[in-house]
Amino acid sequence: MGGEIKNKVSAYTVADIINNMVLISEDKEHNFPLYLISAYQVTQAQWKAVMGNNPSYFTGEELRPVENVSWVDCRSFIDKLNQTHEVKEAGLVFRLPSIKEWNHALDLCSHDYDSLSQEERNKLLDEQGWYSENSGTVTHPVGQKKPNKRGLYDMIGNVMEWTDSFHPDPDNPGVYMCGTYFDDEIENFPFEWRWFASDEELGKQSWDEQVCFVGFRLVAEKEEDYLARTKEVDLDGISINCFRKNS
Repeated sequence: MGGEIKNKVSAYTVADIINNMVLISEDKEHNFPLYLISAYQVTQAQWKAVMGNNPSYFTGEELRPVENVSWVDCRSFIDKLNQTHEVKEAGLVFRLPSIKEWNHALDLCSHDYDSLSQEERNKLLDEQGWYSENSGTVTHPVGQKKPNKRGLYDMIGNVMEWTDSFHPDPDNPGVYMCGTYFDDEIENFPFEWRWFASDEELGKQSWDEQVCFVGFRLVAEKEEDYLARTKEVDLDGISINCFRKNS
């Protein structure tokens, strides 16, 4: 594809972030309310529009997903994004998805995936995602592949994505990441969550890790709904908004 944007993606600005949200319908059976989630992973151009820099390892095309950003970095981006006049005028609050929201938006349970033949799995991966067999071991501009059933792009492949859900083990705390990335082998599908273990030698916790295969997408909701549903929690001195209902 040579970097050409197959689907004519507009994902450069804060306004594009707002305009590219997809409504996920209410699912009463699984206790999911309506929510908005990004059609695309946050791009390098959008990160630069908000933060004024580009920390990514794979540069050269602004519509590649931003990566090499930690969970804490993403929180800083979201804090600044929520202070922009565009977001305030829209009456929205952006945040990271919970692991349950992310998997619900993926809309592909392991049972469905397990029932596919290997040929059908390969076809699905080639159509919807970047992985070891088709990526050239680099990231690609968002939105070049087909979307999933919910209209979301790059939910498989390209980069993994931070969530706002935490691994519950107090002896090994961590932030969950969802999805797969450009160098994952086909055996790693379907798309199980992972987390980084803390690195005591480097003094790093999982939420501080910056790697070239993890980026993020956003969830948005009305400001009054967000405030009614969140609470403040402190984790090693970091103030964290934790989702009461879905985290």
